[in-house]
Amino acid sequence: MTPPRSACGAPPQGGAASGPAKPVPRRPLGLRGARQIARQGSTEEEEDRKGLIRQANEARILSAGEKVFAHAGFNGATVAAIADEAGLPKANLHYYFGSKAELYQAVLARTLHDWLLPLEELVPEADPAQALEAYVRAKMAMSALRPQASKVFANELLHGAPVLGELMR
Repeated sequence: MTPPRSACGAPPQGGAASGPAKPVPRRPLGLRGARQIARQGSTEEEEDRKGLIRQANEARILSAGEKVFAHAGFNGATVAAIADEAGLPKANLHYYFGSKAELYQAVLARTLHDWLLPLEELVPEADPAQALEAYVRAKMAMSALRPQASKVFANELLHGAPVLGELMR
């Protein structure tokens, strides 16, 4: 004889033979407990993968922002247009950068960083003419590879460089 089942197919809880079901006391997890449970399934490899995904998404958003800001300017650019260009939902832009203004600042910061990187190779012993030529060549090569970055930077300068001023403080 098979034991009786409930309407959903599960064995009955409690009953005359086994007595009433006793509730299992549970204490609240709290934030620490929730984090521990979340980490149990995550390995170092998964964390590395998440880090790579984050870097890839941020790079896509920065490149898309560079393109849209170059075409439309800060005021004409929209988060929706940047998200479309990046191929990501608008929510991702807000997650990674918070706002359009913060994304614009990040685009300018990346451009400034990339342009100043060749300066690190300058040494006091170098011939000034050769050092300057090497820097200008590196800067021109970058401008050829990323013309939108140059346009965003030039547009910022034409508007009085308010964001660049803040970045350089």
